[in-house]
Amino acid sequence: MLPAISLDGPLYLTAQKDAYKSDDFVCFVDGLLDAMNPYPAKNSVIIMDNASIHKAACLRPMIEERHWGQGVTYLVGKWWVCTEFVLKLPNCYPPGKC
Repeated sequence: MLPAISLDGPLYLTAQKDAYKSDDFVCFVDGLLDAMNPYPAKNSVIIMDNASIHKAACLRPMIEERHWGQGVTYLVGKWWVCTEFVLKLPNCYPPGKC
């Protein structure tokens, strides 16, 4: 199962029997973009880590072309997503002690 989760719950979801590969993830993002809104509206930001399936060569142009020209940036290191911002907080565990 591969979900895209918003603050209001699941935004888009796919499920398959086998492990997800880059091509599967590209299809997932293609469907997800149909459920998203232009930036800066609600459900307009995709946050991904730097997993190899997130780096298919066609993924960046697809997001940039279909998602109104927004760029793609991969998260690196220890990150926490706080409300609408992505903050790098290297020594922030457990949550609430920042």
